[in-house]
Amino acid sequence: MINPAFISYPEEARLLGAIVLGYGELDISFTLAAGTAVHQKFALLHAVNQVRSESARLDITHAIASGGFAKIGLAAEYARVHRAMRYCLKVRNQWAHSHWGDWGKDGLGFTRTDGEVFAQPMKPFKWDSITLPLLQKQEAFFEYTRQCILTVTTNLTPILSGKPALIEMPPEMHEPSMHSQWSKQVHARIETGPQS
Repeated sequence: MINPAFISYPEEARLLGAIVLGYGELDISFTLAAGTAVHQKFALLHAVNQVRSESARLDITHAIASGGFAKIGLAAEYARVHRAMRYCLKVRNQWAHSHWGDWGKDGLGFTRTDGEVFAQPMKPFKWDSITLPLLQKQEAFFEYTRQCILTVTTNLTPILSGKPALIEMPPEMHEPSMHSQWSKQVHARIETGPQS
């Protein structure tokens, strides 16, 4: 196991992997639907694949396609999918860039060592917790997002042909929290090498 913290939390590890890896499927499905709405299906997909940043890819797709969805009467459906994608990206980025620790009776913890953490030798690390039920809710939200994208995709062909939509959007789902019960500030010395 690359990170021993996951030995005690195999189901959490599985869900974290499913969420991080699953985001790529949402990304390509969302981009294909957006490209279809503006009659640039593969051109838009090709364009966003020139960019490595997940956030920039979503921004480019939104800038090009949001008006197209409005023109064909799917502005509300598109807005819901776009909001859901923003949340999924936030979750994906949090898990993809976290470091993990087994806090014993307190459970599985994670920290993000970004920003200015390494600029000072005694900078406190903020640790947050994550529980299995919350990860299950996050995974369910990713599945909800997938269902919304599939619904929009299914309805695009008839709507672009002047026909009514075939299926309704799934019931709206609220975004789960980003972390669970506790947060801890941990002071740990960071070795910075000889001081001049």
